[in-house]
Formats: sequence, structure tokens, C-alpha cells
Amino acid sequence: MGKLGRRVAPRDGRDGAELVIITGISGSGKASALKAFEDLGYYCVDNLPVELIPRFAELAVQSAEIRRTALVVDVREGSKLDQLPGILKSVKRMIPTKVIYLEASDAALLRRFSETRRPHPLGTDSPVKASLSTERRHLKPIHAIADLVIDTSKFNVHELRSYVTDRFRKQSADKNILVSCVSFGFKHRCALPPQPAFHSRVPGAYRTSSQGGQVHSVISPDTGIYQPDF
Repeated sequence: MGKLGRRVAPRDGRDGAELVIITGISGSGKASALKAFEDLGYYCVDNLPVELIPRFAELAVQSAEIRRTALVVDVREGSKLDQLPGILKSVKRMIPTKVIYLEASDAALLRRFSETRRPHPLGTDSPVKASLSTERRHLKPIHAIADLVIDTSKFNVHELRSYVTDRFRKQSADKNILVSCVSFGFKHRCALPPQPAFHSRVPGAYRTSSQGGQVHSVISPDTGIYQPDF
């Protein structure tokens, strides 16, 4: 096995290999973006130490099961985050790599931190606004090398995931659709909440005779064919 950073020849069928690095400001929606990539079939890892990224990329290239991967790397790495630009240079020689940087306005971020009641990763000894300013300065070199910058200020969780899905969905997958059908009897109620629900039944499958009040089936027990006359 080669040293870290050494170019590794991909196996057959590895032409579609891809590594996506998701980074950006805390509260900008990196976790939601990672879930969108996971739904697209990417092998996802949150908060992988930057020193392990070359090793992870090497294993991904050699793996027969993993084709596309996505990682979240952010300010939680502390001072080691400064190594990311240099590490990306070596990783891009192994596998096609894209860097996505998520950001948002201070107003949007402050509102999100207020709603979630979570502290900023840089600590609780300073106001969130001050921590955001420090974080922006720390991430400035990474912002400069990003392949895609997404401003999530006006996105909600669902809109962000939809945007990421539309941007990174494979062209061949655009025509695919999964349909799941559940058959049930109304007298037993529907086991799951279907969306939408349809019913198909012959009119008056069971009728009450005018003579004696007896119930007769209008479905032939032999052929299952509708026979209205009895």
C-alpha cells in the first residue's frame, strides 16, 4: 500500500468515483446537506479528522463497494483545519474532489442558533455573533478554494436538501421512480397511510335480496366474474 498522498490507480469501473468535502459556517446547514448526499447514495462521514482524509480517499478508491463519498469538515477541527488546503491538493490527485462551502447571513445564523439553543462550536465564553466573526476569519482560506458556495440564508431544511439533490443527482437517475403499492381491504382498514390512496371495487359486490332480506354475492365464486343478476 502506498504512502499517504500517493496516486492510486483506480480499479475497473471506478470512473464514477467522487469525493465531496462539505464545509462552511456553523449553522449553515452542513448536516442537512450531508443527509441529502446520503440519500443520493454517497458514503457519508461527519467530522472526519483532516489528517485522515488522504487515507480515507485512498481506501475509497480501492474499495469495490464505495464509489461516491461525502465528508463534513469544519471549525470543530480547531487549528488542524489550517492543513485542509494542502491536504486537498494531494487528495485531488487520487480522486475527483469537490469542495462545497455553505454560508449564511449573520441574521439567519443568529436566528437558527436561537431556535436550536445549541452553543457555537468555538465555545460558550463569547457571544454567538462574535464566535461567527472569528469562524469566518478562520475559514476564509477554505472559502477561497471552494468549488461551490451555497448561501443558505433563505433556505429551510427541505429547500436546501432539494437544492443539493438536484445539483448532484446523476443524470441517469432523473428518470427513475420508485412506486410501492399496498393492497388492503377497507373492512380491515389501511395498514399504512398511503399517499395517495385509490380504491377499486365493483358496484354492489354484495346485495340484499328484497325477498327475505338475504345477502347474496354478485361475484361468481367459481370465476370471480361480476354477475349482477341473481
